[in-house]
Amino acid sequence: MLFTELTKLDRSDLEKLLAQSLSDRGIDTALLTQTLGETVSIRDLMIGVIEDALREAADANRESFRARQRKGIQDAIDRGTPIGRPSRKDEKKFAEVLALYEDRQMTGDQAAKRLHVARGTFYRWVKEAHDAAAEEKAAQIQPEHLVKDQEGRPAE
Repeated sequence: MLFTELTKLDRSDLEKLLAQSLSDRGIDTALLTQTLGETVSIRDLMIGVIEDALREAADANRESFRARQRKGIQDAIDRGTPIGRPSRKDEKKFAEVLALYEDRQMTGDQAAKRLHVARGTFYRWVKEAHDAAAEEKAAQIQPEHLVKDQEGRPAE
């Protein structure tokens, strides 16, 4: 079944469509008022079936869309394509401003304004820069007791 567009239909719209469809086929719409058993009218039964079918089709369409979207995102990640909003961070300009900030020649507010970002963003970038520097330093300095030989035993 192919749905090019699923629009929101309420019960009265479905009743109108059903009555029009019966009229177009030469069937008396009074048929819809007849009941099956004592409680269920043919109109209610048909509208319920149509609503269920449309709901199922909409759910299937939504799930299909999400699956295609997930696949597209995964393919982009596999290709190395950046996902999401690009960073506004200009590394060269940030390094210059960070140096001024760390030399106390500029406040955090001034630095953020110069970089055209929020103060919180600037402080997050500062923290990330310090964390990266600490990790790099820790990788260069490996304590002797953590150095291991080829078999994973502490080196002597």
